[in-house]
Amino acid sequence: MSQELHHEEEILGKAYDARLMARILRYLRPYWKLLAISFVFLMLQTGSQLLGPYITKVAIDRYIAQHDVHGLDLMALAYLGVVCFGFVVLFIQTYTTEYTGQRAMHDLRMEVLSHLQEQDLAYFDRNAVGRLLTRTINDVETLNELFSTGVVGLLGDVSIVFGIAAMMLWLDWRLALVCLAAFPVILYASRFYRRRAREVYRESR
Repeated sequence: MSQELHHEEEILGKAYDARLMARILRYLRPYWKLLAISFVFLMLQTGSQLLGPYITKVAIDRYIAQHDVHGLDLMALAYLGVVCFGFVVLFIQTYTTEYTGQRAMHDLRMEVLSHLQEQDLAYFDRNAVGRLLTRTINDVETLNELFSTGVVGLLGDVSIVFGIAAMMLWLDWRLALVCLAAFPVILYASRFYRRRAREVYRESR
């Protein structure tokens, strides 16, 4: 029985990501307002991360390269303001995301617990207790990390990458194309790492 369950998980793990995310969204749907707030602050955080290097670029090109130090004070204050704004936005976004994830995972845990309480004693004889505890505790916590760290982090990273690419194309499209030529290699490496990480996690579990 345990070998069959393990084989079943091996099969499901090959194409489970999209289905898993669809099921997670069902538990996040009641908290869509909090998700919207978190997304807005995530975009503000992305903007602050892109604005900081641009202020540095303006300070170098317009003042340092021209040996004009009078405008550096203003640039330094602007950079400090952007950094402080980014910290505040990041705190609000992180708090909102973690709060939403904990609420959604609480609902999921209660649903799993209710399902287990409805089973007869034969069900617990057929399934290993350790596997049930893993699915109830560890797997739910993994889903929470997937949402709060994986999904939100992915959205933030993707928005930063597109923002950097857009700014690079705006500043110098030739140099930008040279830099973006490495993107397919990075994409292939990330997909390879994701596949290996999923296999290692399944084996360790």
